[in-house]
Amino acid sequence: ALLDCGDKYKDNVKAYLDWHFSHLNTDKTDYNGIDGTVYDYTITVSQGKVIKETVSVKDGKNSYDSTDSYAATFLILLNKYFSVTDDSDYIAEKAEDIIRVSEAMLSTLNNGLTFAKPDYEVKYLMDNCEVYEGLQAVMNLFDKVIYADNKNKLTYIKFDYAAEWIKQGLEKHLWNADGEYYYSAVFKNGKP
Repeated sequence: ALLDCGDKYKDNVKAYLDWHFSHLNTDKTDYNGIDGTVYDYTITVSQGKVIKETVSVKDGKNSYDSTDSYAATFLILLNKYFSVTDDSDYIAEKAEDIIRVSEAMLSTLNNGLTFAKPDYEVKYLMDNCEVYEGLQAVMNLFDKVIYADNKNKLTYIKFDYAAEWIKQGLEKHLWNADGEYYYSAVFKNGKP
């Protein structure tokens, strides 16, 4: 929403983007072994300044809600930031991390849809719609900045293929043709 009124709040958004990038997990720090994820944090603020950041813990493990949707919505925001500010230097500077986040988004891709996270094998309609849009966002960043001079990079092709697979997966696995509605989720066994 801060970007819907132009670049007036671009510095606020960039500060969040920087925070997110600086908190990316590696495959060694992520409890599922996935590079490019980010945990949930509790932030303590005093007099307008962050004085403490604590990783949220659930069931004795560091915690996040998803690997697919968190990454997707971050990429959507990053693309919106770029479309409003045209800050191609920032995108180029963060290219390697953008690819890491994109890979994390697809780390649970299975039979045309993504699970929320490796240890929560539910394929949500909302998450997969966000992943599809996240793929569109990252491919725009590839087109305009990251691979602007060479669009035949294997990474670009992989994400383009994944977007099509998810688009088909949404219709194949989540659409109920008899009732003419989408299921909100399907489970590992393929049942809604």
